[in-house]
Amino acid sequence: LNRAHAYKAAQDLNAEKKNKDLDKSITAGLFNYPVLMAADILIFDADFIPVGSDQKQHIEMTRDIALRFNHIYGEIFTIPQAHISKSIPLLLGTDGRKMSKSYKNYIELFSDEKTLKKSINKIVTDSLLPGEPKETNNSILYSYFKAFASKDLLKEVEIMFSEGKGWGELKNELFILINTELESFRNKYFFYLENPKTVESILIDGEKQVLTIAEKKLVEIRKKIGIRSLNKKNILTYPKNINFEFLGLEFMRLHEHGQAIISRSKCSHSIEKHGFPFIINKFLSEDFNNFQLTDFMFLRAPDFHGPYSCKHLSSEDYLELESRKIEIKLLDELNKPRKDTPQISDQVLTRFKYFIDIILKRKSICFFLNRSINDEKNNMKFEHEWSHALNEYHEYIIFSLDADECFSIILAYD
Repeated sequence: LNRAHAYKAAQDLNAEKKNKDLDKSITAGLFNYPVLMAADILIFDADFIPVGSDQKQHIEMTRDIALRFNHIYGEIFTIPQAHISKSIPLLLGTDGRKMSKSYKNYIELFSDEKTLKKSINKIVTDSLLPGEPKETNNSILYSYFKAFASKDLLKEVEIMFSEGKGWGELKNELFILINTELESFRNKYFFYLENPKTVESILIDGEKQVLTIAEKKLVEIRKKIGIRSLNKKNILTYPKNINFEFLGLEFMRLHEHGQAIISRSKCSHSIEKHGFPFIINKFLSEDFNNFQLTDFMFLRAPDFHGPYSCKHLSSEDYLELESRKIEIKLLDELNKPRKDTPQISDQVLTRFKYFIDIILKRKSICFFLNRSINDEKNNMKFEHEWSHALNEYHEYIIFSLDADECFSIILAYD
């Protein structure tokens, strides 16, 4: 990583400033970045990566990481190739050096017209006067024309150069070209700046599209290198090779009297191929589903599932609900008026909906626990001493059929 071009450029900049320490102000981020880029590429099994020639080294590093991993753990990563434009392999900065924010030699594409024109006027040219023929070879200004102009317009530009048009006029022509080309994009840019909620919605939709792909790849990687949940125990006996791997919890404080808990686990086999009574019972039998809630703390408690004894809980207590109705039912519970209990804030509600949208984006089968801790007739209340503070307990199980994952959503109120 210390042979990367970016590291060398940072050292060169320190040398120009006559700093004795060539590593001054160079942080771990400079070395972490190419590894992060490699992860972004490899997790989606990308075949071709469109980059400028100055970024080719990053793809080479990515290839090295993938090849090394495959050599040690077996074939899992696709080895990507750099796709570099043959017509414009590299666009230099306005001063002829590598384009960089550090050098301040770049053209800010989405700036206003005045700033854009000022940036273009900074492009370095030679001292040839108007009327003197100018070469296109090795011309920084011409390289920018080449990046934006059509083939026909580029021929006209070449004539302008050969006829000796002044540098100022040529820069003005370039400004008109770039400004016209970017006008619609600039308008969109400023629209999104003024509408952050729209941007957030687009990002969430994008996340939903890639989440399944990325999560599936991560499961493969973890399996290859032997990373397992520390509390995983294969207690399922029939069929013997089916089990759930606990992946994590998300705690969410709804308000001072309410808590939401979302757990996620991965089934070792296709969920859809087995009957759901069987799958639910297998899921409930996992150790990570033995817990208690006390003062809204999630604690391990053998033989208990929240306020209920495990021996009294089975798949028969869970009723199927259409996926499109599960969100309505969840939101109804969250927004239901309760005595001496504040309403859930918009911020918390938005965060909760964010998680639910991601979960329900996939093909899913949903169930809800058809029990109440206030059901005195069936002697369900206070089965565990820690549950005395609870007034309400709601649980939903969502099986993601595409990813063979299970999400448990708990709403608890004191």
